[in-house]
Amino acid sequence: MAAHAACGGRQTALAAFMVSEPADDVTQLLIPDLVGPACELISAIHPTLEPAEAARLESAILAIRPAASHHEQGGLKQRRYRRLVSALCAEHLTSPSLTADRAAPDPAFDADHTAWGGEERAETAEEDPADAELRQLTAVLSSFASTYLNGTASSDDIASAEHTATRLEAALPQTQSVYLRTQAEDALADAAEIWTRSAQTPSPTLSHARTLLLSASRSPRPEPTPENATFNLAIPQGPRTEAARGLGQLAGIPAQYNPEVTHALLALTADPVGAIRHTVALIAPSVAVSDTGTAWEILEHLAEHDIDDAVLAATVTTACFRMNDAQRGASILATVMGRAAPRPGRDTAASACATAAGLLWIHHTTPGTDTALTSMITRWPDGSTWSGCLHELRVSGALTHDNDTVRRRALTVMQQLAEPALDRTRHALLQYQTLTDAEREQFKNTAQLLDHIASQLYYASGGVPNSTPPTTQEARLLDEAQPLVKVLSATPIARTAHHLVRLCERMIDRRPQETLLTVRDIITQVGAQSGYTADTLGVGTCVTFVERILADHRSLLRSPDNLTALRQICDAFIDAGWPQAHKLVFGIEQIFR
Repeated sequence: MAAHAACGGRQTALAAFMVSEPADDVTQLLIPDLVGPACELISAIHPTLEPAEAARLESAILAIRPAASHHEQGGLKQRRYRRLVSALCAEHLTSPSLTADRAAPDPAFDADHTAWGGEERAETAEEDPADAELRQLTAVLSSFASTYLNGTASSDDIASAEHTATRLEAALPQTQSVYLRTQAEDALADAAEIWTRSAQTPSPTLSHARTLLLSASRSPRPEPTPENATFNLAIPQGPRTEAARGLGQLAGIPAQYNPEVTHALLALTADPVGAIRHTVALIAPSVAVSDTGTAWEILEHLAEHDIDDAVLAATVTTACFRMNDAQRGASILATVMGRAAPRPGRDTAASACATAAGLLWIHHTTPGTDTALTSMITRWPDGSTWSGCLHELRVSGALTHDNDTVRRRALTVMQQLAEPALDRTRHALLQYQTLTDAEREQFKNTAQLLDHIASQLYYASGGVPNSTPPTTQEARLLDEAQPLVKVLSATPIARTAHHLVRLCERMIDRRPQETLLTVRDIITQVGAQSGYTADTLGVGTCVTFVERILADHRSLLRSPDNLTALRQICDAFIDAGWPQAHKLVFGIEQIFR
């Protein structure tokens, strides 16, 4: 934007923040040292912005609007918000809320809109030259970190950033401002972590990064809170966060690895912030490049002591699939399995254990994982635990693998899951009216497991939109899965029935008689009980199936058993009140009259 070209240094960064990324950290606009520059910048750029940019800027300001109770009480946040709103150009405002707030009188603000109170300095106070330099250097280094937030920096930019970092370190002891010190420490840690990403970074710069990151690993920030004690995908800002990533990356360079790095990484395995421990679990393979023993010590400590489901899940996945020692990974799996419990959601410790054990046993017959699978199937008969395992079995090609024993093991595991799940589902349905809320939830999870198995069979057969005709391997799956399909066909759940009918519809040209009889079994056994024959989706799919039999495989119906099966399918939908089924029966009679 043209307005941005006139802004320099910190204002340019602030402008990019307010217009391009207001949702990332809008609370920065409430920092005392930024309110003044922000107001000046808003006054300068607001009239020049494109509508979309203006809307983003206004959204950023609205996001820090104090709650109604705070409006009534006044206070620092309200006065800062009023300053930002007043800096907007009234003629270019698009938000009714901001327009109303700008027009509404506020005697306290109007009387002295520069009175900050507390620790805030007046906008007119002259800044200490040392603080001004520190602020400028921090802004430059922060700009480098923002530019390479998710990328690898060029050699020239790394060299320039290191020069700035050296000056910033020298200036840091001169300030008395806690805020400036905090911002500078964050910028130094961010930059050092970025330096460690590039294989082209000079060795002296990596050594400098190591010094900064070791210092960052001892920082009190991010401060632990009840919210960040467990990993919930949010990454709390603070030097220790960057230290965990950066030291892990440095550990993959033997020349930069030393006992101090070892000590720091082991200390971070017990960090009170969940996201940091999660990072440590993920970087263990990099540590193994220089120190296999410490890498496994990290994973073993997390497996034995951590209480965060996400950290335990990352530990199992890393140990089993990224450390090049499946047997030792299976030992970590066994430890976590003994401490885990099924919980809602896919990325849980229980789900990670089920997935790891399933893949290691079915593809590699890793000793001990078959026992682990049997134990988990007995203890955790719910869909959320096994959905990830079933999905990974399919996408890994286990169900259509060229190796007969791999396919057999995969189908055996699915059968072991399905049979007890079907028994529990039937039992729960018989007593459904008397079930407690907890028992109904368990019934729901068990039914979900059966549906996951049926859906993965369907997708493994190539059942996707606009799919090509079934391959030989996909048709073979239907043949080999017949015992499993028979179990699933007795499942009184409409979704499960629908997945199986769709599987049969896909295979009708490859296995016309087998699919006809399977659909008959599904419809006659559980069609009415599950509600499938009363569902528009069910009738539509089955009508299409019958029409294809009549059009492309009419010779099948010369067999009385096959003709009876076709009529039984239609009769089930006639009983459910669907006129399409009457028309089909009439068509069948016309054909064989």
